[in-house]
Amino acid sequence: MTRDRFGYSSDDSTGNFPPIDTKALFEAQHLAADTAVRCGSVVYDYAMALNKTWMDIWAKRVNQYMTWPQRFAECASPSQMLTTHADFVEQAVHDYQEGLQRLADVGGEAAQEMGKAIKETDKAAQTATDRAGQMGRDAMKTVKDMQKSAQSTAEQARPQH
Repeated sequence: MTRDRFGYSSDDSTGNFPPIDTKALFEAQHLAADTAVRCGSVVYDYAMALNKTWMDIWAKRVNQYMTWPQRFAECASPSQMLTTHADFVEQAVHDYQEGLQRLADVGGEAAQEMGKAIKETDKAAQTATDRAGQMGRDAMKTVKDMQKSAQSTAEQARPQH
């Protein structure tokens, strides 16, 4: 006799279904909704953090670009212009490298947080599945006990010859 992961077999089929434990059903639904909310919250929070980091990078660079004409106009010689331009480009490269590192850090934090949320959810889901499986086995035992009791009562009620 083969059994499924909850301990039922095709031989257990009596045409009657065991009573449904609505509490377990609602717990499973609550777990699914809680998981969706938690994962959605992590995604939303880190998407906002990534957007803020990206906007900070661009705000810093826009401010630098806005000062560029003034700094360039203050140059007294071509060599000073070249130095000013080189400094500007060097700062831009540094700002972009720093910004990309900050974006990578936020993305890494997001991945870790999502991983934690998924692990916690998996653990809770396994606990709920185990509990539901046990409740199902208990319900089937109750149904079988009721059938045996009914059968015994029926046999006792038969007239004896």
